[in-house]
Amino acid sequence: MNETGYRNLMKLASIAQTAGFYYRPRIDRKLLFAHQEGLLALTACLHGEIPWTITHHGLDKAKEKALDLQKVFGDRLYFEIQENGIPEQRTVNDGLLELGNDLDIKVVATNDCHYLNQDESYAHEVLLCIQTSKTINDPNRFRFSTDELYFKSPDVMAKQFSYCPEALANTLEVADRCNLELEFNENHFPIFPVPENESLESLFEKACRDGLDIRLEHLRSLQEVSKELEQQYQERLEMEIGVIQEMGFSGYFLIVADFINWAKSQKIT
Repeated sequence: MNETGYRNLMKLASIAQTAGFYYRPRIDRKLLFAHQEGLLALTACLHGEIPWTITHHGLDKAKEKALDLQKVFGDRLYFEIQENGIPEQRTVNDGLLELGNDLDIKVVATNDCHYLNQDESYAHEVLLCIQTSKTINDPNRFRFSTDELYFKSPDVMAKQFSYCPEALANTLEVADRCNLELEFNENHFPIFPVPENESLESLFEKACRDGLDIRLEHLRSLQEVSKELEQQYQERLEMEIGVIQEMGFSGYFLIVADFINWAKSQKIT
C-alpha cells in the first residue's frame, strides 16, 4: 500500500523464489508477519487459507485463522468474495460474510482472472493441457470447473454482487489505500561494493581494460595483430567506456559481470 509495503512485497517474492520454492514459490506465516508492514492482505480464492479452511474444517477453525491475521494486519485485512459458478464458492462467500460481520472485517469483491475474455476459457484449457502434458480428451486432466475466470466488466461485477454492494465499494477503498509512487527518473541499482580509494568508474575501467588485454592476447595466439588493429580496439574501448560512464551505468555493468562470472565459475551456461 506504500513504498515500505512494496519493498516488503519484493522481499517476500524473492524469498519465495530462492528459499521457499517447491513446485511453486512459497512463504509461510512467520515470514509474512515479519514483512507485513505497509501491505494490505486479501484472503484469495478457494485455495486461500481461510476459504479452504471454511470448506474443509468449518467456520470455527476459519475464525481462529482469521483472528491470527487480524492481530497482525488489523484493518488492512479484507475477506475476498467471488462469483465464479463453483458450488463451493457459495459456501465460502456465506462463511466470509458471516465472519466479516462477526469480526468487523470488510469484504471485497474480486474475481480470479486466468484469461481476458470469457470465450477464451477453452484456449486456457488447451494451455493447461500443454502445461501438464495431457491431451484435451484425457478425462483425468487438470481443469477448472468454470468459464468465469475472466476479466469481468464493472457491469457484470455489479450484477453478480448486487446482494453485497459494500463489497464493490470496498474495491475502491483498497485502491485508494495503495499509495505507491515509483521514481523513474533515477537508477535503482543494488549497491556494488567498492574498495577504499576506488570508485565504480575506476573499477569499471580497469575491468574493461583487463578484458581487452585478455582478448588481444588470445587474438595474438591465433593471428598477427597489427598496431593499427590494436589501436582501433583501444579507441573503440575508450568510446564505449565514455558512453557507459556518461549514462551512469558503470555500477550496472559491474553487477551484471559479477553474476555472469559467478555463473561461469559454477559451470552454469
